Amino acid sequence: MLLTLLYIFIGIVIVQLFYYLGIFREFVFSQPAENNPKRIPVSVILYAKNNAGRGTKNNAITTEPNLP
Repeated sequence: MLLTLLYIFIGIVIVQLFYYLGIFREFVFSQPAENNPKRIPVSVILYAKNNAGRGTKNNAITTEPNLP
């Protein structure tokens, strides 16, 4: 019984090693991506349902663009 469980455990470990080496090898040994200094504009959508009183103090922060 214990010997069978040991064989099952070893089999599962071998399958996991093959999976790890096969799938994640590409991520581990890949070259880092080039750093692109170009800034990409991002739009942010705020959800404020039933928060009319609290929304006014945050409007100044969120509506002003943070440009360099």
